[in-house]
Amino acid sequence: MRRRRVTVVFVAFTAALMVLELRMIQLQVTQSDVWARESQRSTMRFESLSFERGWILDRHGEPLARTEQVRDLLFRFRDWRRESVSGQVHALLWLLEGERRSVRDVHLYTPEELDQLGGLRVADIASVRPSQRRRDAQTYLGWLFGSELGQALALELAGDPAASSLRVSDLPGWPAGRVDVERRADVEHLALLDLARVGGVSMGALLEGMDDAVRHADERVARFLARGEPPKDLFKRTRDLHAEFDNDMAVLAEGVPYDGEILVAVRGDQLPGFSVRRDQRRVYPERVADVAATLIGRTGDPNPADIDQMLTDRVRLADLAALEDLTAEELDEYEQLRIRVREIDYAHTDERGRTGIELAFEDILRGKRGWVASTQLLEQGVPQQVESMPPQRGLNVTLTLDAEMQAACEDLLNRIYRGEFSRNEAGQPEHWTGAIAIVDPRRGHVLALASGPNPTRRDMMLNYNELKGLVDQPLRNRALDAGSTGNQPPPGSTFKPIAALAALASGLIEPSDRLLCDGKISVGTQRLGCLGRHGEISLHDAITRSCNLYFYRLADRVGGDVLRAQAERFGLAQPQRLIHGNEVLAERGIPTGPGVRDVFKRMAEGPFERSEAMRIAIGQAPLDDVTPLQVAVAFGAIGTGVLYPPTLVAAVEGYGPMPPRQAQPLGISEADLDVVRNALAAVVDSPRGTAHRLHALMRGVNSTRGLPMANLASLVAGKTGTPEVDNMPDHSWFAGYLPREKPRLAFSILLEHTGEHGGDACVPVLAELLRYDVFADWLVLEDRP
Repeated sequence: MRRRRVTVVFVAFTAALMVLELRMIQLQVTQSDVWARESQRSTMRFESLSFERGWILDRHGEPLARTEQVRDLLFRFRDWRRESVSGQVHALLWLLEGERRSVRDVHLYTPEELDQLGGLRVADIASVRPSQRRRDAQTYLGWLFGSELGQALALELAGDPAASSLRVSDLPGWPAGRVDVERRADVEHLALLDLARVGGVSMGALLEGMDDAVRHADERVARFLARGEPPKDLFKRTRDLHAEFDNDMAVLAEGVPYDGEILVAVRGDQLPGFSVRRDQRRVYPERVADVAATLIGRTGDPNPADIDQMLTDRVRLADLAALEDLTAEELDEYEQLRIRVREIDYAHTDERGRTGIELAFEDILRGKRGWVASTQLLEQGVPQQVESMPPQRGLNVTLTLDAEMQAACEDLLNRIYRGEFSRNEAGQPEHWTGAIAIVDPRRGHVLALASGPNPTRRDMMLNYNELKGLVDQPLRNRALDAGSTGNQPPPGSTFKPIAALAALASGLIEPSDRLLCDGKISVGTQRLGCLGRHGEISLHDAITRSCNLYFYRLADRVGGDVLRAQAERFGLAQPQRLIHGNEVLAERGIPTGPGVRDVFKRMAEGPFERSEAMRIAIGQAPLDDVTPLQVAVAFGAIGTGVLYPPTLVAAVEGYGPMPPRQAQPLGISEADLDVVRNALAAVVDSPRGTAHRLHALMRGVNSTRGLPMANLASLVAGKTGTPEVDNMPDHSWFAGYLPREKPRLAFSILLEHTGEHGGDACVPVLAELLRYDVFADWLVLEDRP
């Protein structure tokens, strides 16, 4: 019997050893990586490393937006409330009263407030609930007034505090503790005054920034508490969330001088919570700061969605880190969150693109934050770096823009808007808004997208919301989004050359055909008219003199569907994606956002009534809502015989130059194109041409970089337009290309609601524009790529 018992015990003992061995094998072999990561997780610390945002360059490498290193004065709420006298008083009052005091009030506290703390009864402290709140208040009292007072208070609270009549000022260590508090507070206050003086920031701004940091921490905590059911231990959850968010670094001042950095380094023990960090900030070089300001866009603080994602990730990461045991799935989530928080999520101090190119290329301009991970060695008590990731600089984006040409166009449009360019019959200055678009028709490269009025960079950074509400809409780039809201302009007579090509290509009109213009034509109850009575007129003369009746009769022959199809072929009634959706960028895996777009409304499908087809032929609704960029691209296609969709991106660092976008054949013979090209030349050269005054305007001007200006007028082929709009003055257009042989530039000029013929309002603009030296460089002195 006894031997049997021994055998049972032995078998049980052996089985237990086998189970233990199997468990050890499982832990050491099959789950070794899981538990290694768990061990590392419990002691790991991370420090973020700032990164440099990529630059935005023009086609010649001129920086339009770059990044510079600056010194930022930072403030960490957690360090201040735990290590400074004013911070400890601030935290203690919150624990006792349940409400935040102003940092300004606490930092400039009076002896009466110390008397208030000294007058606290032990029973008052004992009544603070929950118990963790009371223990925290007890800790802060010990930090403030010394360990002797803290120990005495602990003994009183351990007894029968309700029966105690003692006050804090009655406890041992109070007199010496209070004197020490006042001394340290004076030292910290003087150090803060010196920091304000040396750092170039006012004392009021420092205290206000500190208050903002405290308020932001409280707001983030409140946001997460409001997301679900109230936790059972509200104070503990609040305390845990504050442990996460009180560590956030707030920027109190940018561009701190070197002396400020030295002061913080030397007197850091007197300025707990303050530090100076060398960071990267977006700057726009002064020489070109206002060039293409709305197109380049601006950076700003992360948007609310960015912040919400960052806060959510951080809270989840902190919750996982607080767990004693994590499953394999939770550890995987922990690792993914750690990478996202370290490298990808926006920090409160980060810059992000808010509009324009800065927004459209945010993912590649921004770069990635670096980090250093270290583990705390328990024996030595010093951190040891175990892994790190250097910050990744954002990639440069090179645009097709010519900064000098863009500046010339914007300068002229601003002069027009200020009334310095044109006067009415009464001699009063005309103040017109407008746009100029210029492209290289050989590649589709956008050289200028100018809009007037053009806001200054300073106004965009400081008064952005005010600019949004102005009637003249300076933040809207009219070259991409033409016309006032709800009243986008038709192309007007600038569409007539395209209508002519549709008729020629269909074989329904011959160049020699002459159609009657007797001033008016009746269509049902409508009477459509022309500005003149041209009699029997040819296609060439109809374009040269801009005869409406000829094109009304042309529309009768070809119909609205043919005209609409031709408008699409030239990019006027279909999308021309500028950046978003650019197939070349997409194929190369380059992400782009919605920051820049060519705004339009798709033309309605037919069938069209007779009157509608006639109005399409002269560039009126239902052909509507075109942009200056679209019109410039269309005229470039007439000049070259092929259409290159417009592109604004020349190259992306690391991916190389963008290959040319696919040329779109027009399906029109050279003979038919030459008919229209000759007519567009006659618009300028013929005494009856609507743009003939270009020669007179440029006569007598000596030269630009040695080139006779009169010669430039003879290089221009184009068409004027004066589209009608309901209940408002007409718009004015002039569009074309130059030189006539092998065009290098295609342009369109739009002035809004001038009430004047395109030849009167816009032709002088081109004459003035060609006086800028950059155009001589492009046309004659240099065959620019």
